[in-house]
Amino acid sequence: MGYGNWTEIKIANTSDVPIQFANSGLSWGKFYSCEPSSNKDAEISPDGLNKTTIDAGRTYTIGSCGRENTWSGTEGHFDLASNQGLTIAKFKFYSPHGTSYNSFNIDCPNPGVWSATATGGDFGNGGPLGSITVTVKKVGA
Repeated sequence: MGYGNWTEIKIANTSDVPIQFANSGLSWGKFYSCEPSSNKDAEISPDGLNKTTIDAGRTYTIGSCGRENTWSGTEGHFDLASNQGLTIAKFKFYSPHGTSYNSFNIDCPNPGVWSATATGGDFGNGGPLGSITVTVKKVGA
């Protein structure tokens, strides 16, 4: 229940400029802090996440899960933007309670400038979406 339906997304900024979260939101569940370690009780609001910057060459991990003692999973989204405000990538994740399949999607609207790739995750229907690593880089850099 709740906390058992989770994902933790580690974002590696391999570029030479800072990037930041934008347009974060949730349909179900909550965001939580994974810095310096995972803590599902350290809730972060979508507005708080939008104030988070990932410096050049650094990583940042954000978690999301269902609410404690509820029959719910988590579903949400966030964007990453360059320090000039250009959208790097749009992310959507779904780790439902029950038997629906987990999903994690990336849309890169500026593929000639930025790329974002993901590894990890469990896309089955019997457990959490789990840990995902996203690598963000400037194209041609």
